[in-house]
Amino acid sequence: MTLQLKNIGMIQEAAVNLNGLTVIAGENDTGKSTIGKIVFALIKADMISLVKAHRGQSENFFTNRVANFNRQIELLFEG
Repeated sequence: MTLQLKNIGMIQEAAVNLNGLTVIAGENDTGKSTIGKIVFALIKADMISLVKAHRGQSENFFTNRVANFNRQIELLFEG
């Protein structure tokens, strides 16, 4: 999965490949923590939708999970 970032915190533009183990390195104040927070937020949102689906709050598990994930990405990268 490739995460495309533009104008997020200190990051002007970046493409981060998230395959297996991904190491993000760089100098202080270059956006490493920002990338970690973005990935954490996406995973957390996905897990919340998974829990809701298992509680019977979702009619179509897969469709809702993908839609929720896409909404989270849109919210993070608006503007």
